[in-house]
Amino acid sequence: MTTFTFNGIAYDLDDFLGYGLFDRVTAGTGDTNIPRWVAAHFDAIADAASNGQSTSTTSLAIGTGTKVFTTATTMVGFAGMRGVAINSSDASEKMYFEVTSISGTTLTTSVDITEGSGTIATWNIKLGVGPSGSAGTLSGNMSGNIDVNSYSIVSSSNGDINIVPNGTGKINVQDKQIQRAKFIDSAETRTTPSSSSGTLTLDMTNGNVFAVTLTENIPTLQFTNWPSSGDEGFCKVKFIQDATGGRSITFPAAVRWRENGTPPTLTTTANAESTFLFTTDNAGTDIDGYLLADDLA
Repeated sequence: MTTFTFNGIAYDLDDFLGYGLFDRVTAGTGDTNIPRWVAAHFDAIADAASNGQSTSTTSLAIGTGTKVFTTATTMVGFAGMRGVAINSSDASEKMYFEVTSISGTTLTTSVDITEGSGTIATWNIKLGVGPSGSAGTLSGNMSGNIDVNSYSIVSSSNGDINIVPNGTGKINVQDKQIQRAKFIDSAETRTTPSSSSGTLTLDMTNGNVFAVTLTENIPTLQFTNWPSSGDEGFCKVKFIQDATGGRSITFPAAVRWRENGTPPTLTTTANAESTFLFTTDNAGTDIDGYLLADDLA
């Protein structure tokens, strides 16, 4: 005969049809000495109300791998389904998992995605939700870090992986290395700073390629936010004379000119363009300067 498990108790079809009227049991809800057919309906309703949720006071450290919870109630689920365990005191700390097995109130899981860190003593657990880990689709808004823990983010069937920030958002790797990259259809962002009261600042956090229209003489040119010493930094600058022309630039003493050792003489006719390359490997203490093109208009 077909059996059904609700709230951790096994029932058969006869129980729901009212047979065994005088067979009194304790339901999974905790109700005692009630007819078995009533208990079956109580537990079926309790399961539906729980919607695959329970709690646990099993103290576990956030991390990937096998995690075993003792749950407050028997959860209804099956091996292979997704779920999430969330710190009941801080919803930003959680573990996404795949169910390995459910045996009574013992929930065995395989965690593949984590957010937050530390050892958590009380959990809210829900089955049937959550992103997949090393294989599958991850979507929605995340409230913390996604720790792939040396796993790969891969696509199947030659599919693209698109990481697209919203609006003017950026992908920021926070000065970490990008290894073995092969670029297609790439470009450098060009920024267009302006001088103020004879001072022009070229800030590397805004980009490494600059186009500056000269509307006054520049006695003070300063470079800021070069990469740390030991890393190679560069910037490419195009200076453009305005319609008046005759604008001059005084370069910093840190610039070492690689051709002739002296600053070049710029063409200052109206609308003339002069392009320079500057590099440093010690955070701007010494800057190598190169005139790439001059007298262009």
